[in-house]
Amino acid sequence: TILHAAKVFDASGKTSMGNIVGAMDWVIENHKKHEGELAIVSMSLGGFYNPALNKAARRVREAGMFLIVAAGNSNKNSCTGSPSSSKFAYTVGASDFNDARA
Repeated sequence: TILHAAKVFDASGKTSMGNIVGAMDWVIENHKKHEGELAIVSMSLGGFYNPALNKAARRVREAGMFLIVAAGNSNKNSCTGSPSSSKFAYTVGASDFNDARA
């Protein structure tokens, strides 16, 4: 098992969609070096809806990797953000015992 990290936020917690998409593209290219191996991409971030980010999610899945993303980390509907709204991502959120948002 190999773990690769792609840091997209700076020390102050800021990033750009270009940084995030670039990291996703890096993961895809790196995965090509390990043909036939299983891969999981886990992304714990959220933001506004962005078509470029959702297209990058599609590319990750088409490259054969399992993509799991946070529902947004903002207590909002995950369908309004990216990559949480992508049909190519498995979106997860936190809920309590009564299925209320945690």
